[in-house]
Amino acid sequence: MSARPLRVLFVDPVREGSGEIITTLHMGRALRREGAEVHYLGTPLARRLLGEEFAGAVQPLGDDPEANFRRWTAALSELRPHAVVFADLPFFWLRHGTVQLRSPAALLDAIESLDVPVFSLDHMGMAQGPITLYFGPPHLAQAPHRIPALPERVGRLLPCPMHEPGEVEGRKGAPFRYWEVPIVRPPGEREQVRASVLRKPGERLVFYPIPGWAVRVGEAIGHPYHRLLPEFFEYYFGGLGAPVTIVVVNGQAIPARAPGDVRIVPMPILDVDRFEALMFAADLLLTDNGISIAMGKALCGLQACAHLRNRWRLAQLDARLDGRIRELMWATERAQLGSVYPYEVFPAGTRAEIEALGLFRDNTITEGFASVELFGGEQTRAELRALLLDEERREQLALHQRAYVERLAAAPSVDEVLRAAIAGRGAAA
Repeated sequence: MSARPLRVLFVDPVREGSGEIITTLHMGRALRREGAEVHYLGTPLARRLLGEEFAGAVQPLGDDPEANFRRWTAALSELRPHAVVFADLPFFWLRHGTVQLRSPAALLDAIESLDVPVFSLDHMGMAQGPITLYFGPPHLAQAPHRIPALPERVGRLLPCPMHEPGEVEGRKGAPFRYWEVPIVRPPGEREQVRASVLRKPGERLVFYPIPGWAVRVGEAIGHPYHRLLPEFFEYYFGGLGAPVTIVVVNGQAIPARAPGDVRIVPMPILDVDRFEALMFAADLLLTDNGISIAMGKALCGLQACAHLRNRWRLAQLDARLDGRIRELMWATERAQLGSVYPYEVFPAGTRAEIEALGLFRDNTITEGFASVELFGGEQTRAELRALLLDEERREQLALHQRAYVERLAAAPSVDEVLRAAIAGRGAAA
């Protein structure tokens, strides 16, 4: 393929959950720096997150599937892109959280007839092959989501972080990086942000982002998790030897809490720059999304990260817990029967589903964050305390993060991987 400027059309169909959209934002920035022409079709959330920077390059996707399909075909005709990149194509088979382009079947038929290379980002592994997901525990969810195998003509692009930058046997697609690593924030930003949020020197800052889809699914199945989180936070972060402020992004479902040495500050969905400034100003990123794209980015800035999960069933926990954490376990279960169950991603991902996705198979990123149990009691409390206050523990985690970042730095850039992928599909720029 020649070195002529690329024209790339991104399609962002996600209504809720910002990670995939933000990937296309960073990809667009990186491609523009290489002289590419970048365009987007996106939901209202996508248009908001892409911001003024891409305001003139974004066409809307809305509630009308037929109108969306016409807008997509018109964009193909008018822009004549060298590549179309969906973020992510499997999302069209989910029954919620995604707009449609006519219908999934019609979209695949249209893709098969195109003479332009088509790619799907594969953030989580859903594009690797056919898979069935519940997005909620099977005993509380309504019906499974069945995602078919994508046509072979659809290329897979594997965003890193989260994917392993090196070779993984049996994995389909090309890993790539879309920012320079390690991430270095502007001088003085951390101190300025912390001063705007914290009450006094010596206070610790925890950053806790909640995906929009997790709030909606949790409410749909009647789960009390977000309502009870302040009680868990008080148990785990109270009395650590330093006051703690927990900034909860997209935290409308979590009550604010100000008294005492654990303060909870709910915030709405933030623009990308404010989100990342807060994240990198924190002492710890805590998430119950085990495949969080935000966690991947934090890790690239050598930020301490912890994944909050539950590996145990109710009967197992009842037999081994005591004290306050046992009370919280039973408060969770009494609020909604069936609410205590194993998950790696709240409320949607069991360990079996994460393993089926294959994202963490032979993936060294898993060494760069801690995993702690929601009902882990004193063991979880000790680990969170160490992640906040123990420099030896924090440096141990940072060593693994540096190793991952070194591998990531050697991965091809957006421009390199896209040009190679387009050339491999026989397209002429």
